[in-house]
Amino acid sequence: MHKTDSVNIGVSSADITPPVGVTLVGYTPRTSTGVGHPLRAEAMVTRGADGSEWALVTSDVIGYQRAFVNLVRKKIAGRTSLRGEAVLISGTHTHSGPATVELRDEEPNQLDVRYNETLAAKLADVVAAAETALRPARFEVAWTEARQLASNRRVQGPDGTWTNEWRDPRGRHEGYVDPAVMLVAVRRQDGKCEALLVNFGCHPVVLGHGSLDISADYVGYMKDALEARGVTGTAMFAIAGGANINPRICVRTGPEHPKQMGQKLADIVSEGV
Repeated sequence: MHKTDSVNIGVSSADITPPVGVTLVGYTPRTSTGVGHPLRAEAMVTRGADGSEWALVTSDVIGYQRAFVNLVRKKIAGRTSLRGEAVLISGTHTHSGPATVELRDEEPNQLDVRYNETLAAKLADVVAAAETALRPARFEVAWTEARQLASNRRVQGPDGTWTNEWRDPRGRHEGYVDPAVMLVAVRRQDGKCEALLVNFGCHPVVLGHGSLDISADYVGYMKDALEARGVTGTAMFAIAGGANINPRICVRTGPEHPKQMGQKLADIVSEGV
C-alpha cells in the first residue's frame, strides 16, 4: 500500500433517490414501481498545502451529459472556493436509475429534466458539505483483483460473427477482462478510514430490463457491506473501463442477485485494504 503526505480532505454523502414512477434507463425505458436500493452521491474534496483544491463526485446514476456537468460545476464554484474545472463528476453507470442522459437507442427521448434539476442542486450541496468537513488526512492507495465476478459478453461464433452473450455463470467466455480493483482510502490521523474509493470495470447490470425497481445495483450493496463491516466510514465507487464487461450472473430480477455480487466484491475489497 502506498501512502501520501498529509493534506486536508473532506468527505460527504447524500441520498439522491428519485420518486417512484420515474423512468429508468439503461435498457428500453421502463417506469419504476418501487425502490430496490436507494441511490446515493458522495463527494471528496482535497486541499493541498499550497491551497490548491480539487473535488471528486461519485453518484449512483448511469452517467451525465456535458451540459449537466458544466451546470453542476458552475453551481459548485458559486458556493465553494473550488474552480469548476477542478471538479470531476462521475456516475456508477447503474442501469436501474433515472434518465440523466439521452441514449440514442432509446426512443422517445426520456431525459428527466425535473429530476436533473433537483440532482444538480444536491450534487452542489454534497460538495459544499465536503469542503466544510476539510481536515488533515492522507491517501492510501492499493489494489487487488476480482477474477471470478466479471465476464466479457462478446463471443465469436463458429462462423466468425460476434454476438453478445449476456450471462456467463461458469466463466467460459474467452474475451479479455481486467480483474483489477483499485482502492484509494482516506485515512485520518487517528487511524480511521473515513472514505474508500473502489474502482472496478464491470457494468452494474446484475438487474435486467425486467426489473422495475430503482436500484444502485451491486454497487450499492457493496457500499452497504463495506460500511456495515466498519471497513470505511463512506464507501465510494468509480466505474473503470466496463465496455463489454458484465457480471457473470446478470440481467436478473430480484434484489438477492445484486446483493450477492455486491457482498462478494466487498469481501475482496476488505481483504485488499
